[in-house]
Amino acid sequence: MDTNHQNKDSEQNLVTELKSKIEYQKLQIAHLKREVHEADEKFLEMSQSSFWKINQKYEHLKNNNILIKIPYHLFKAIKNKHFKQSFKKLIINILEKVTVKILNEPEASNNNENEDLNDLLNSNYDILCFPDTPWDLRFQRTQKLLLKFSQKGHRIFYFNPFLKNITRVEIIRKKNSIYDISIPSSSNSKNSSSTLTSVKIDTILEVFEQYKINEGVIYINDPKWYPIVKELHDKHGMPLIYDINNSQFNTDEGNTLVHPNHLSLLEISHLNITSSKLFQDRFKTSTLKLSLIESGTDFELFNNPKSKSPLYHYKGSRIGYIGDLNEQIDIELLIKISTQFPDSHIFLIGGTIGFKSDQLSNLTNIYLLGEVSYNEIPSYLNDLDVCLLPLTTDQQFQTINTGKLFEYFSTGNPVVTTDLIELQPYSEQCFISKNHNEFLDNINAALKQKNNEGKENRIKIAKDYDWGNQFNTLNGSIKSSLPKVSIVIITYNCLEYTKFCIDSVLSKTSWPNYEILIIDNASADETPQYLREIEKTHEKIRVILNKDNLGFAGGNNLGIKEVDGDVVVLLNNDTIVTKGWLFGLVKHLKNDDVGMVGPVTNWTGNEAKIEVDYTDPKDMDAFARKYTLEHLNETMELRTLAMFCVAIKREVINKVGLLDERYKVGMFEDDDYATSVRRGGYKNICAEDVFIHHFGSVSFKKLDDEKYQKIFAENKKRFEDKWQEEWVPHKAR
Repeated sequence: MDTNHQNKDSEQNLVTELKSKIEYQKLQIAHLKREVHEADEKFLEMSQSSFWKINQKYEHLKNNNILIKIPYHLFKAIKNKHFKQSFKKLIINILEKVTVKILNEPEASNNNENEDLNDLLNSNYDILCFPDTPWDLRFQRTQKLLLKFSQKGHRIFYFNPFLKNITRVEIIRKKNSIYDISIPSSSNSKNSSSTLTSVKIDTILEVFEQYKINEGVIYINDPKWYPIVKELHDKHGMPLIYDINNSQFNTDEGNTLVHPNHLSLLEISHLNITSSKLFQDRFKTSTLKLSLIESGTDFELFNNPKSKSPLYHYKGSRIGYIGDLNEQIDIELLIKISTQFPDSHIFLIGGTIGFKSDQLSNLTNIYLLGEVSYNEIPSYLNDLDVCLLPLTTDQQFQTINTGKLFEYFSTGNPVVTTDLIELQPYSEQCFISKNHNEFLDNINAALKQKNNEGKENRIKIAKDYDWGNQFNTLNGSIKSSLPKVSIVIITYNCLEYTKFCIDSVLSKTSWPNYEILIIDNASADETPQYLREIEKTHEKIRVILNKDNLGFAGGNNLGIKEVDGDVVVLLNNDTIVTKGWLFGLVKHLKNDDVGMVGPVTNWTGNEAKIEVDYTDPKDMDAFARKYTLEHLNETMELRTLAMFCVAIKREVINKVGLLDERYKVGMFEDDDYATSVRRGGYKNICAEDVFIHHFGSVSFKKLDDEKYQKIFAENKKRFEDKWQEEWVPHKAR
């Protein structure tokens, strides 16, 4: 509780002013909800288009360039007259084309679409991917998992590892909220991942600034990105997922490392994942802990293709392989298949970079069809009679992408494969061949299968490995790998403030692993009814309704004992949190000597109070973002943290205990607990890069001045008697 003394008249004026702001905010929230839930798709498409950024450029240019000035004011006139939506969109398109031409930008521009609405409403963290291949080169496991995340509302920033000879960052929006980012090369190399060492952190931070990124998870599967990723991890404290590429190990020599950055990544990663059961088994007893996230299949896409492929027109049996054609393909086996089945058509579909196909050129029944688009693959697979995995069984190639098997299984077609360790669990669903002769026999057996033998089992397995299920597994692994944060909120009447607080927490919190416990101290207004309703609609929220008022300390102690988070956040109900708040608080607790951390705010009685320039709550987030970026990673050690918002490590609570309940009604709990933390050997830290709005001592403002002073004096004496030291008044910075 805050101990700052305020003049009673000025407090009343502040309350009146804030009530006015609250009423305004209610209207803004209601208006925003109507826009989000009732606006049709055309309006949303327009409101999220690149026009809104271009509009800002009009503002800058309209008084200096006649080609901008005239169309700009024309649009304004049309807009004010409420012309039909279709006509407005026509004008918008014209203005976009004019502006693009003037600014000398490509029409398929890299302009950032204005996402103020998304930034305000989206409570999902961003994912920054540092991959080994460009997004459009091949649609593989990484892209498929990230696509699922984007469908769940996460923004994906995918940094192309092939640098370009361009002068500035280029950003192209893909499906949903996926941003494909090309980075300028500062070397003479062209389109080569070997130039990643030339990438400067400032280039990446340009994207952070443009898209207001402050809550994110780093996803990396190419160790060449390590220097950039390490700097981002240190600077922004973002959790890191390391998707270990199978090529990082020489499998014929156990765990021999290929890339020197591999071990460095393991030291800073929060979660290590692999698609290989072989790797998981090999390292499960060592210090390297791996979570298995196998490759999967787009089951509905592969199980129910919408059309026939060109293969359908080939008469006779059709057998084939779809996937990368590389050194893992057993060419000698393919030649034997061609000879053994001269009347069959053998189709090899996929990229051929590095594939030595000369030996196949004279075989008239083998067709190298090259790559086909991802959405066309299902129709090709469904028009095959037998699917092949003709892969060499060399020890170094024992780890394979099992996703190809599940795509085959999605069709229900029989599958013939060489004997690979990764495929042993599926020996009853496919034909596993120990040698070339057995492979040929198995093709013959597969072609003779009748009555769709085994088809249902194959399809069932494929359905279990749908990418949606793999996403759920990965999402769960991310959640469990990060510290669980338990947010405890005490309520006592003041329903209007409670609503603002809880709404802000739900809409501005993207930390993957958190819960909210709300404890009501016998409110006499409609607060209990409201809390029961939100508990039913939000799975993260749990409510305890006390029959008696346990006070600030008693209520929080009940909450602390009820939750099991690695970090406990005590949050007053007269606060409004801002985006990035929980990521920021947790980040600062990673230091061993920090026991408790709090934010800066607009209202408190000590050094955590800063000057703010917003008067309307709707401008709060813009101020918070600007201030926190300017003070990124800055902290201040304080004697006392005001407990309107504090994050405490569970280990600290276990060591120094709960809040002291001797301070009747309230006040001095913050001084007391901060003293316990300091005497326990930990620091109390104020995070300059986390801002939370605080209305300030809402409950105490209802006390008359005489009663307030009496409680203050009594609790001050209790504090000094307990600690045998004089209480030090709070001071401003």
